[in-house]
Amino acid sequence: MLTPITAGGAWVVWLVGGVLFLIRLIWQFLMWWTHVYILTNRRVLRRAGVLSVSIYEAYRARLQQTQMDATFLERLVGIGTIAFATAGSDGYDAFWVMVSKPHEVHQLASAAVAGDGLS
Repeated sequence: MLTPITAGGAWVVWLVGGVLFLIRLIWQFLMWWTHVYILTNRRVLRRAGVLSVSIYEAYRARLQQTQMDATFLERLVGIGTIAFATAGSDGYDAFWVMVSKPHEVHQLASAAVAGDGLS
């Protein structure tokens, strides 16, 4: 049979909840901090991960399409997601998540895909 938490034991629940919340917040910050996005005149790169690292690389000549997505809340704070599709894929291969000034980044990426920019 379960008994209700007494007033004297409630602080333990709040302490454990606070510690778990802090751990989650630190983990999300580390995930955000380890994301590196690079757009060069030849390649698109994405490096992400804290404990296990994932690296995506696509040559500009293989890029077919870019897309920019931003929810209402993301637009309020000025961030968004840029998606990249390469030749031979039926969807988007890589995503740049929580990018600042997504419209400007998308214009640069689109110019690079078209061959107009980053020369």
